[in-house]
Amino acid sequence: MASDPCSFEDMNVRKFIDAACRISKNIFSAILPIMLVVFILGSAAHQALAGQKGGANDAQKDKVQMSRIEFVTRLKDPGEKIAISSDGQIFLLLREAEDIRKIYTLKKDGSLEAFPDAAWYGEPAKDGDPPYRLTQRFFAPKAIRATLKNSVMVLDGGDEHHSARITDFDITTHAILRSFYIPAENLASNSLLSDMGYDWEKAQAYILDSGRPGDISDRENRGGTGDNSLPPKSADAAQNNTPAIIFYNLKDGTMMRRPLLPPASQPHTDGAAIILDVLNDNLYVAVGQGAVLQYAEISEVSDVTLTHDAVSKNIKMLGTQEAGGGMAVDAKGNVYIGRAAQHEIGVINSHGDYAPYITDPRIGRIDSMAYAPNGYIYALMRSESEILDPKNKNLPLPTQNASDGKNAVTSGYFVIRFRPLWPGSIGG
Repeated sequence: MASDPCSFEDMNVRKFIDAACRISKNIFSAILPIMLVVFILGSAAHQALAGQKGGANDAQKDKVQMSRIEFVTRLKDPGEKIAISSDGQIFLLLREAEDIRKIYTLKKDGSLEAFPDAAWYGEPAKDGDPPYRLTQRFFAPKAIRATLKNSVMVLDGGDEHHSARITDFDITTHAILRSFYIPAENLASNSLLSDMGYDWEKAQAYILDSGRPGDISDRENRGGTGDNSLPPKSADAAQNNTPAIIFYNLKDGTMMRRPLLPPASQPHTDGAAIILDVLNDNLYVAVGQGAVLQYAEISEVSDVTLTHDAVSKNIKMLGTQEAGGGMAVDAKGNVYIGRAAQHEIGVINSHGDYAPYITDPRIGRIDSMAYAPNGYIYALMRSESEILDPKNKNLPLPTQNASDGKNAVTSGYFVIRFRPLWPGSIGG
């Protein structure tokens, strides 16, 4: 019969063993939670490391796949930008026609409501209209950012008769809080204002001017889509021929145009994006679809005492992966990007290494990303029907995340979401 180490007959020995058992049980009870925490953190760190390194074999790839995409809603029109407020409101910039872009609030039932209201998208002001009609409308909205001060900021590219500007709206009342105009001397003859990063603590905006090569003269590429067509007036006119960041201190009006590194090959003019990291230490830029990610220190870009050359020499390429389109950055400096051809969302770490993060045949082109207060990253995605053709034998039949398990082809425009490796800044 097996002996029980805690039931000896000898009383002295038994007392000693009882005490030892109590002590060991207490010690085990005390260290058990610590052991569990260490195991969980170790497992998470291992998985995160796998996500950073990527894998060459199937086993490693399985470790990378720590998240999946979830479909939030289908959109009728292609989405260009997404922003999410601290209370979870979702704002979308949609392109309804080649030169018609509108901002909407996405309701919980999936319906859309014009933001700030439908009047901002009416016909241009005419002689005899009230004075406010000259300015209280959008001419070419280009970017949206939600702040942590209950407001949404809209970058409007203007047109041939109206200056580009940033307008700050109260989320609750939809009233204008402030408007900030962008003088023509900070623009170029081929300017294309594409996106905006915003440091809400310092009230500093970083506007991406992805530019267009050559002599732009047609309506589509000049005023018709919000591209300012005025000739450059600044002393740095030669620098205006390259993509640039326009630093704009909204507190004192200080503004400076910082040239970016020109892309190695001309990317598509759409899909340009700029984001700031969680601590507002660095900014990341892709000047368009097909462009490699660039990054720079915000303290240098915003330092008006530094020359363009001094700043430009410290702008670097982060890896070699094409990163145009939607991007998000987490607290560890991982940049999330989409790769339509590979049907994946991947991660570029702070060393420039790339690894797939989510692979799914339904993933198409990602156009914008934003962190939400519920911990998800929300994204605008367009999926082409030929990519998701169920007759394609090389791809599994796409399925929705439905409880009934029925198959559904998901081609079109969507808002999706996924869980990131680490938290990030809410807004967009």
